[in-house]
Amino acid sequence: MNVATAFLHAVEGREVADELRSELDRARREHRLRHAEAQMLAPDAVMAAASTANRHLGDLYGLLMRLDRTRRTRPCSKPCAPWRRAGSLRP
Repeated sequence: MNVATAFLHAVEGREVADELRSELDRARREHRLRHAEAQMLAPDAVMAAASTANRHLGDLYGLLMRLDRTRRTRPCSKPCAPWRRAGSLRP
């Protein structure tokens, strides 16, 4: 989650480096591997909660990618759809 937070801050500051994109991709791959391993070992009740968390993390990853792409292709003078969604994720 630290990588996702760092990525969001970098996108907000328009300072996303390729290294940070690679780090986020690496964290996603590692999470998917751990989730796949858990599917083979964890009880059904645990996997139900883990699958929900996995879906939310996938949604977050997709949102971060859209935010990054939006910032790179066109600057937003007013909050565009991905940014409005990101705002709803904040505490």
